[in-house]
Amino acid sequence: MDRLRGKKVVVLVDEGRGTTLSPSVTNTKGDFVLTNIPTGTYTLRVTMDGFKTLNRKGIAVSAGDRIGLGSITIELGALTDAVD
Repeated sequence: MDRLRGKKVVVLVDEGRGTTLSPSVTNTKGDFVLTNIPTGTYTLRVTMDGFKTLNRKGIAVSAGDRIGLGSITIELGALTDAVD
């Protein structure tokens, strides 16, 4: 995972199945796009070295949806901190 060091990594976790979809990395502005997401309810997990992990729960996805999540702010913290 050295290629991800210092980058914001975005992951979706299927809340019903407990499975994790392939991670995505943000661009330099922090934008990201996840495509071909199966219908379900997800937790969005955002991680970056030196910041608290952010978990945004209850994101419902249906076929053909385009969902804007607005601004997502992660807080400074230790490598092992998590915020729910």
